[in-house]
Amino acid sequence: MATVEKTCSCFGHSAVDITEDLIARTRTEIEKAIEDGVRIFLFGGKSDFDDLCYDIVNETRIDSSQFNIKRGLAYAAETTERTFLTGGFFYGGRKPFF
Repeated sequence: MATVEKTCSCFGHSAVDITEDLIARTRTEIEKAIEDGVRIFLFGGKSDFDDLCYDIVNETRIDSSQFNIKRGLAYAAETTERTFLTGGFFYGGRKPFF
C-alpha cells in the first residue's frame, strides 16, 4: 500500500508588499504545516508570494533535512494532457521538481 504524504500549495497575487510582518506570519504558517506532517509543498511560479513561500520552504528544508521536504512547481498544462501528482512528483509533460 502506498504512503500518502500531506501536501500544501502556496499561491498568491502577482504583486505583494513583502513586509517583515508578512514574512514572519508566512514562516509561522509553514512551520505549523510541517509540524502537522506536510512534506510536499507546491508553488505557482508567477507571483511575489509564490517566491516568498518557496524561499521560506527552501530555508526550512535545508535546516530540517530529517523531514524530507519535497518542493514542486504546479502549473496548468498547455495541452489537454491531464496533470497529476504521483509518487512525489508533479507531472504535466515534464518533471518540474526542484
